[in-house]
Amino acid sequence: MSIKLSTVLLVLSIACAGTAQEPRQVATTGVVASGSLDARSFEITLAREGEEPWGDTLAVTAGSFASLACAEYGFGPATYTTDDEGDALAFRSTTTSDTEGTAVWRGRARGETLEGTMVWTRPGEAPLTYTFRGTAL
Repeated sequence: MSIKLSTVLLVLSIACAGTAQEPRQVATTGVVASGSLDARSFEITLAREGEEPWGDTLAVTAGSFASLACAEYGFGPATYTTDDEGDALAFRSTTTSDTEGTAVWRGRARGETLEGTMVWTRPGEAPLTYTFRGTAL
């Protein structure tokens, strides 16, 4: 238990430390999340055909969504939206980087699992689509 708690605290401190960008509102239908995924972190694996899968941690806190791996490319935290789908909670967030474009995250949370897609669009390049799946920390 203490390892999980310390991991979550580390993830949240990394996600919040040194981010000069304010969360951005996503222009989409749905309701701005007000706690549905808040205070949760997920360890995920992203995959794209022809590439080695890679790991990431998604941190959700105070209505803000962040990818720790994407932070290395200048992607800051962003707001997220949710829609109740019965046994799942659908979510969407669009994070941006001044130099690396946009990453649109869409997925579903069911209990302790999270799965979906991330579409990374760099300026002047074709979008790259990744699938992800993971579990809550």
